[in-house]
Amino acid sequence: MASWHYAFLFPPTSSRLNPAAAVDVLSDFGLEFDTSFRAAVEIDELGHLEHGEETPLGKSTVVKLKQRLCDDEQLIIECRNAELFFSCSFATQYSNPYVMLGWSKRLFQQLSLSRQKDYWDMLRQCAKQCGAAYVVIVDDPPDFFEDRFLEIDGQRFLENRLPSGNKYDIHAIWTDIELCGKVPEGVDESSRREIPDGFAEYSV
Repeated sequence: MASWHYAFLFPPTSSRLNPAAAVDVLSDFGLEFDTSFRAAVEIDELGHLEHGEETPLGKSTVVKLKQRLCDDEQLIIECRNAELFFSCSFATQYSNPYVMLGWSKRLFQQLSLSRQKDYWDMLRQCAKQCGAAYVVIVDDPPDFFEDRFLEIDGQRFLENRLPSGNKYDIHAIWTDIELCGKVPEGVDESSRREIPDGFAEYSV
């Protein structure tokens, strides 16, 4: 089974993400979006999402994709270049809204360290332009991992263990220094280090 990295982008308290801005960052980086997407469908009373059949976007793919996102549509779509492809999930109307980007761990590790850095820089720009206050970077999470990073009364709580007791493979938590009100419960505050683009990084 292939192993993937995932980055979950979450907004600040009482704010919304700007998903169309992430499309701009990915496109400017040279990633081309597929000409079709799969719309999200709510599957339970909690608002959890699954994705249906492919729907064509047609010509002017980026323009039409951004328009759908600005119209609050929830969907999943892929974008790619010669090195990597990303699965991009936009769930901005969900009760715990997020944007998720996933990419192959194997293909990523085959890149040079300098090229890997370029992608990390791109992901931070996605978060910055989206208005994300928190980014959770995790490998191979189970379905509905967003439920493990909930906000209660303005405080984020990170649950880092599976029901079995095993830990999620969480690499890091990034917080936007200007947007993040409180450090999430469940992170190691002593691990804090500042990284580029106005973010702080924590381990769990």
